[in-house]
Amino acid sequence: MRLKPLAGFALDQARVEGAKLRHMRRVVRDVVSHLLLLWVVMAIAYISHSDCAFYSANNARAVFATAQEPNSISLAQVKT
Repeated sequence: MRLKPLAGFALDQARVEGAKLRHMRRVVRDVVSHLLLLWVVMAIAYISHSDCAFYSANNARAVFATAQEPNSISLAQVKT
């Protein structure tokens, strides 16, 4: 039994189905890569956590977000 090659509408439909399949695989690959990147960032953030992190962040917020000197402008008051 010999198979005839696709032609006409069947060929067009096969091309559309192939394009959909390639697009779906690309989307799945992108989602997996983004999840992997997120996992790596979260792992690095968790591993490099120190006991002084709260005090460091609080001090940076106090220095940059609030005006502590008389002539300085608070960054908390800046609006875009």
